[in-house]
Amino acid sequence: MKHFLFSIKGILLLNIVALVGIAIYGVTLVYPPEEATRLRNALIFETASKPDFVWPQGQYPAQFRAESIAPPDDFSQFVSELPIQPHMSGFVKVLLAGERLLERERHGGAIQSNTVDTLNKMQSEGIGYCSDYTQVINGIAYTLGVPVREWGMSFHGYSGDGHAFSEIYDSDFGKWVFLDVHSGFYAVRMDTLEPLSFLEYRALILSDPAQIKIVRINDERFAFKTDQAVKDYYARGAHEVFLYWSNDVFSYDASPWVRASGAVSRYLEQLTAILIGVHPRIHLYPDPVNQEAQEALAKLKQDVLILFFAGIVLVVSFMGLLIFQIKQNGARKSLT
Repeated sequence: MKHFLFSIKGILLLNIVALVGIAIYGVTLVYPPEEATRLRNALIFETASKPDFVWPQGQYPAQFRAESIAPPDDFSQFVSELPIQPHMSGFVKVLLAGERLLERERHGGAIQSNTVDTLNKMQSEGIGYCSDYTQVINGIAYTLGVPVREWGMSFHGYSGDGHAFSEIYDSDFGKWVFLDVHSGFYAVRMDTLEPLSFLEYRALILSDPAQIKIVRINDERFAFKTDQAVKDYYARGAHEVFLYWSNDVFSYDASPWVRASGAVSRYLEQLTAILIGVHPRIHLYPDPVNQEAQEALAKLKQDVLILFFAGIVLVVSFMGLLIFQIKQNGARKSLT
């Protein structure tokens, strides 16, 4: 037995066992789907300080990947059909788009496709999850020439159990304004009726939610039974929020690597996008309450990278040993 373990065949077998072990552990990291999102977030997150989230005059920071290519015809047509007036602010323009998206009855269900397909299915089939809506709002706002950024929040350790929503820069108010099209609302201060930014909304959710007035975009499409229910919902995730450091949904879709891998599976698409550097990064909003969750995310990233490189070493060594074994067997046959 000892002789076998130290033989070429024994080492090959140990390699296989180790690779199978890594594969089994990998499956536990991506199932259920919420855990796959946590794994993805571990690979794309950055820590940040509060000033990193303050963008005056709607200007994107240097490392932010802003959209730059021409919008697809479907988006240009969608925007051209909106009842937009020249005097309207950026927020009002995008709000009109949100109202249009919510006109038809909705049936739920994730789309998880390219941005043009997502817009068309929202309108034709009435489906789409929160991240589908933020994806489309990114595209619509860009087509309108309005600065936009996308937020996310998690209810459990930056997993896929969470929500996504948008912020639109409004020059009339001189700030970013929070907008949740999927849930069908935005928020204003009860005393001034001024629209809230997301961070203002978050601060009041945690300190004085009675000062928040929920404004429903479409009462029939509002995703909650009561205004208090949506406040409670956001309070659950208020300590685990993050900002996507890009809004270039059209450029992402245009990547040939993304298109090819996306035709196989959504998981492969996201992995490919991460490996080639086109997947959006996320910056975690600092909060002492979620420090432990951030540390766990960092450890998960470290563990995954160690396993990834260990897997590469095992595969390379397996192939090398296998080739050596084949050549050795061939040499023995030539001697007989």
